[in-house]
Amino acid sequence: MDRLELRHIRVVVAIARAGSIRAAAAGLRIAQPALVGQLQRIERAAGGPLFTRTRTGVTPTERGARVVEAGAALIADFDRLIADTTARAAESTRADALRVGAMRALDAPTLIAALRELRPEEIEARQLDSLSEGLGLLGSGELDAALLYRFAVPLPEGLRQRDVVAVEPAFVGLAADHPLVSAPEVDLADLADADWVISGADDGTGRLTAFRAACAVAGFVPRVRHRVGDCDGAIALLRSAPVAAVMHPLCMPPTTSGSAR
Repeated sequence: MDRLELRHIRVVVAIARAGSIRAAAAGLRIAQPALVGQLQRIERAAGGPLFTRTRTGVTPTERGARVVEAGAALIADFDRLIADTTARAAESTRADALRVGAMRALDAPTLIAALRELRPEEIEARQLDSLSEGLGLLGSGELDAALLYRFAVPLPEGLRQRDVVAVEPAFVGLAADHPLVSAPEVDLADLADADWVISGADDGTGRLTAFRAACAVAGFVPRVRHRVGDCDGAIALLRSAPVAAVMHPLCMPPTTSGSAR
């Protein structure tokens, strides 16, 4: 061994802190004879003994005490440098991630799958509770892209939009024992007397407005009795109350007895 290296200093400091070769070997997870041999090589490189051996353990010599004091400070500085470098690298990686949002949990997997083909790096996705939340996060730079449902709502300055789907289909959910479930085709007008469930907020996306417009074309004004947060809430109501629900195309309830359809 021609010169001391940081790994050697770590060994010396570990022995000094442990107070014995045996305890240090256990802490370093190496065999005691191997540690003794390594310490002998380190002491030769250091120019003399670093520890005085006793029956109860080891005590640093004057030379050893200087090495331990300087070495401990060096190790602390080096570990802080590594920690800081690692943290900065993690922040850089996080900054490089593509941050996206979707207004429904059902849309997030589809959005991620599509973007993975274009941007294979890390993708961070979050569910958005409303259109206003999505626009706010885009405007502040916390999101790079978002799949939003909007009609005539103006975009904040600096944002651009691309139409993904001009018209999205909507399904009607009914309880499994509803009289119309067995019909081969159901007109919206057939549900004119129903109590309706709408899922999700209507904060400018126009979902409720569009639904009411479709009902108007069918010749009736819908009685919207319930507003729930997502399709799971709509399914729960369908199972417990005589209602009809506007359903997202990807909202697929289980087809067991008594379920919604």
